[in-house]
Amino acid sequence: KKKSPISKNALIGMLVIGLALGFVVGLMFASPLGWSGDSENVLYDESQVTSLFDETSPAVVEINISRNFGRILIPGTGTGSGFLIDTEGHIVTNNHVVENASALTVKLSDGREIDAEKLGTSAADDLAVIKVDPDDIRGIEPLKLADSSTVRPGQLAVAIGSPFKHLNSIGIGVVSGTGRGLPSVLRRPIPDMIQTDAPLNPGNSGGPLLNADGDVIGVNSSVRTGDLGNEIGEFRIGFAVPSNTVISLLPDLKESAEVR
Repeated sequence: KKKSPISKNALIGMLVIGLALGFVVGLMFASPLGWSGDSENVLYDESQVTSLFDETSPAVVEINISRNFGRILIPGTGTGSGFLIDTEGHIVTNNHVVENASALTVKLSDGREIDAEKLGTSAADDLAVIKVDPDDIRGIEPLKLADSSTVRPGQLAVAIGSPFKHLNSIGIGVVSGTGRGLPSVLRRPIPDMIQTDAPLNPGNSGGPLLNADGDVIGVNSSVRTGDLGNEIGEFRIGFAVPSNTVISLLPDLKESAEVR
């Protein structure tokens, strides 16, 4: 006796069931690999980062450099970032940002531009302190310097600054490594630098590298790019001077002198 052929509707039903089973099995294997349909499973806590930015970004400033050429003061000859560390108007930045400055202005997060004075510098550590009038920064909460000896690879790293003069830009990454020793302009290594994959670009120099609590773990100082003649050369890694170095030098940097 001949078997009756499978009806068209039955065949379609079997295909639908097969596709559904395949989707379920796919989810079972994909979830352990980090893919999930759960909308809350994200790379980082967005509300934490936005809150961190709202709380810390007012203390981050854009530094604009003017230089004398003969008797003429030329503005816009350099730019960088910095951040307030107290209510007295002291701002930490990189030495290489301000070392050739004849005059300094600081742009605040609310758009105001105010004059600043260069105080102490340390070329060996690529650190400097500048100062603004305390009345101009009244009401702005300064950033807290963390203990950088507790920093570990894999921790959240948040960079805020003015890359390419885009005031108060934020970049997110992780601490990629600690204990690095990049050379300073004096060709001596700066000890214990923090390596990060948070995107750093020209203008980020002198800005803060923050942890998940919004405390400063380092001062963004340099970017090293590959140069292999291909696309890999576009990748870059950033480095920050550890906050403990800032803490140790701060009493001297607040004086108008070169730290040696």
